[in-house]
Amino acid sequence: MTITSREGLSSKCHIAAFETRTNPANRATVAAYPSVLTIATLLHLETRYMLDTRSKLSHLSVAFHWVIGLGMIAMIAFGLLLDSIPKEGRGFWVGLHKEFGVLLLALATARLVWRLRNGFPLAAAVYKAWERSLAGVTHWLLLVATLLMPVSGLVMSIGGGRPTNVFGLFTIPALAEKNKLLNGIGHEVHEILGYVLILAIGLHVAGALKHHIMDGDGTLRRMVGARIAPPTEA
Repeated sequence: MTITSREGLSSKCHIAAFETRTNPANRATVAAYPSVLTIATLLHLETRYMLDTRSKLSHLSVAFHWVIGLGMIAMIAFGLLLDSIPKEGRGFWVGLHKEFGVLLLALATARLVWRLRNGFPLAAAVYKAWERSLAGVTHWLLLVATLLMPVSGLVMSIGGGRPTNVFGLFTIPALAEKNKLLNGIGHEVHEILGYVLILAIGLHVAGALKHHIMDGDGTLRRMVGARIAPPTEA
């Protein structure tokens, strides 16, 4: 069996579609197999709008990056401010923090599935080995930490016997009796991951600025959805 790449299959389907429109003799054949045009269209749309390339990131990747990134920064800042709120008025804000945490967990899970499906974007330029290694570690750290951060928060809440109502849509139940060990583990992991994320986000931002200002490549422009010229060397 011959394995055909997605881009290659898309190109072949478009060639077939073009030949059908330009050659009346082929119309009867495609009329019998209308799925050819459907497959061609879907593959073309996925290749153009959903798959990352070296020149351009997909709309979905750009949206995941900025929504989750800015959302996580806001949640970390919000979490740090919670300690300064008096206990008698903190309940509402803690509940809001948990609700948006569940929302970010759903988005981070979808992003992880998408990233495993799509792979990490190829480098926008030719970098040194240590830069590639640091970028890879930082990317995985951000992916995993953005998942475990809200999970640890839920573990803390469940162990503390506090259910989480999510925007009135559903409720994540808590244990009938408080579990100090579970609550303590969730609290410690949540706190540690907060500082890990601050470090990882700082490295990510510093790297993007370094590529943009010092290297003069298209990494940052690609992260906002622009199309860039691929590197001349691989």
